[in-house]
Amino acid sequence: MYTFEGISGDLSTYLATRVKFICSKLGPSALRLFPDQSPLALLKTSLPHIWNPHSPAAPYELQVSSSIGDIGSFIDHTVLKPEATAESIKLLAEEAVTHNFFSVCVNGTRVHLAYETINQLRQTTASGKLRYPCVAAVCGFPLGAVSVASKQNECLELLKDGAREIDMVLNIGALKDGDYDTVVRDIFGVCQTAHSFSRSVIVKVILETCLLSPQQIVDASLCSALASADFVKTSTGFSSGGARPQDVWLMKQVVGQNYQVKASGGVRDRKSALEMIRCGATRLGTSSGIQIVQGSDAPQLPSKY
Repeated sequence: MYTFEGISGDLSTYLATRVKFICSKLGPSALRLFPDQSPLALLKTSLPHIWNPHSPAAPYELQVSSSIGDIGSFIDHTVLKPEATAESIKLLAEEAVTHNFFSVCVNGTRVHLAYETINQLRQTTASGKLRYPCVAAVCGFPLGAVSVASKQNECLELLKDGAREIDMVLNIGALKDGDYDTVVRDIFGVCQTAHSFSRSVIVKVILETCLLSPQQIVDASLCSALASADFVKTSTGFSSGGARPQDVWLMKQVVGQNYQVKASGGVRDRKSALEMIRCGATRLGTSSGIQIVQGSDAPQLPSKY
């Protein structure tokens, strides 16, 4: 259990108050996105643990054994460095297949190469694998400070190139302004594009938690749930800090069982990976996946993915 500056008393009561506040601040342009049901009614349906503190999802707690089996299936094997070469992307894909990682996460111009490499491995490897990694791609990365239309167009191009998961960056400035209308429309636009392409596409919203107060983390998570995102994610790995267990825990308390949490940025060894999973993460974004699955807790030099 963690304590957070600005959050006191019963957490469910606090979250319910924030839900009502955000919904009261939405303007006509955001309200038009929800013609069949009010935003408040939608969040009451999708986040039942907030309204019923005695439900199984509240508070969300996860018990994880230190000997967890297939930890590789939690990992988005990531290379987002601007200097990443074609060979490094091919190696990333090969490592992801070898270690049973859930996905590879790359920049937009490398999506097709990653997709084709994994497809070639699927065709040439008689391993009897039940699944192969998918391709995740970042969108509006790393600042999130582009228009909704730009993010939607980028999202569609990423999907056409083979991505099946989209990690979009929140409009952080709008959130800090308290402009929930813009925040919701931004996320909704990408989710609508992705889910119209295929309902199986996953959208993760990167909050950049190192730049946010606990209340802003709560608000961003609520906006993401309202806008139909599938995950909330801590960090780009390119700002002033990465994932912290307490932030992952708080995000999971907000989104409950109907949405998932991805911890990314600074997850470099098995110990920190397990701590994030214990706090509620079901996905880990890291360039240290091999070290994590091999169980090494040796320190690594900091890296920007």
